[in-house]
Amino acid sequence: MKLHISYEGWKKDDPRHKLMGKTYIVGFMSSKEMKQRRDAKIFQMYDVDKIKLRILNGDGAKWINKLATKDTIRQKDNFHIHQEIIRDLQEDEHRREIEKLIAEKRYDEVPVFLEYLKYECGGEEKDVKKIERLQSYLSEGLPRYQDILQEQNREMPEPPKDIEYKNPGIMESQIFTVLSKRFKSGRMAFSKIGATCLAKICASKVENKGVIELEKLEQPIEIDEEVEKYMLEIEQNLECITNVFRANEKEIVNHTCKTVELDSKNPVREAIKMVSISDLKYIYNFY
Repeated sequence: MKLHISYEGWKKDDPRHKLMGKTYIVGFMSSKEMKQRRDAKIFQMYDVDKIKLRILNGDGAKWINKLATKDTIRQKDNFHIHQEIIRDLQEDEHRREIEKLIAEKRYDEVPVFLEYLKYECGGEEKDVKKIERLQSYLSEGLPRYQDILQEQNREMPEPPKDIEYKNPGIMESQIFTVLSKRFKSGRMAFSKIGATCLAKICASKVENKGVIELEKLEQPIEIDEEVEKYMLEIEQNLECITNVFRANEKEIVNHTCKTVELDSKNPVREAIKMVSISDLKYIYNFY
């Protein structure tokens, strides 16, 4: 069971920390299918060309990283960082020290301190394995998106009216609100279909402020697969013309090429806007 939530930010000066523009995707599905549904839903709601910043916050699971777009900033959720520290370090003093390093953004010192703890514990195999597990977990995802923007000399976009930006960290509460309190209230066994249907109803109720719209639940999110078809045809055409070039290195006869100027920043987007896919047939150097 996977749960994905997208939101724009927090309602400004709201003591209840209300999230703005919440949308949910939930059910048993692969990472690829979830990404397709997420992208389709975002495309329906926003002009994606104007999105300046995407932040992906999660527990660090590999499937979550597969949801990232090219420019997405990925970071581990603070709750799960501290949870892993508590699981793997026994001494409160050591926990406080490493949490202090993270809080003070001294990220480079974290692996050094963990290496020191291997000697501090006397090399006990069980303790060393836990420390190595923590080392692996904390090897990435520690810098917050603000740190990464500063490192890249990028400015934080101005939030829309009545919205403010904070550190993401609401996933556990959302899992409880949407799923846990319903799935763990008595009945513990569900089929995949039953669990998916129940999860969709729970998510719809939260997303729509208590109103469950059965008509919308029955309508699947339309995923435009035309781009993938176009790109497959482009690849096939390129493979075909490459084979022609290889077979006729000295003499190429009866080939008409059409000159096409593409936006160097986003050639794929420009290419798929062409009226006919045949216009792309002879684009040999397609980057």
